[in-house]
Amino acid sequence: MTQRFDQPCGGGRRGAIRFVGDARDAARAPMEQIGFLDFEASGLGARSWPIEVGWARFGGAASSLLIAPEPGWTVEAWDPRAEALHGLSRKTLKARGLEPADVCARLNVELSGFTVVSDAPDYDAHWLATLYRAAGQRPTFLIVDLLDAIARFGGGAALSDAIAEADRRQPHTHRAAQDVRNLQLIFDVCRRCASADR
Repeated sequence: MTQRFDQPCGGGRRGAIRFVGDARDAARAPMEQIGFLDFEASGLGARSWPIEVGWARFGGAASSLLIAPEPGWTVEAWDPRAEALHGLSRKTLKARGLEPADVCARLNVELSGFTVVSDAPDYDAHWLATLYRAAGQRPTFLIVDLLDAIARFGGGAALSDAIAEADRRQPHTHRAAQDVRNLQLIFDVCRRCASADR
């Protein structure tokens, strides 16, 4: 089911903006318009908020930005267990994080028109919506599920092998740039396996 970003600016409704794609979007995206996205967050609850975002284009280097907490992003949504995983404190985010508007502007430049692969699209869509609402901006790209993205390579038969290889070569660390590298490698291993089978 496609989700919609109904109130991107927090004010009046300006119409629904689609930002979560489906299998058709994933299949239609040319390889040069494929990107990858990962968020780290304050926790996993409904009121959790983004603290770091990582992204990359297909074949490109991964980048990440820390996100400064907005006043409306509550301390109650901060989960110490999440902090233990990603190692980022609220103090660090306040000192080194960028304002949501600056983060969104950068993502919109880097990923404009891209179909962006996520291994957790429900969570990432929630944090993306939270970020863009705070910034009063709209995303210029679509998020698609990793499983939909690799369907172009004949499905997920090689997925467990790809995950194992990616975890060996680019381990998942709960830091956004590194986790994007892991996601890129999963996608690329599936792509190479499909090419080898032809």
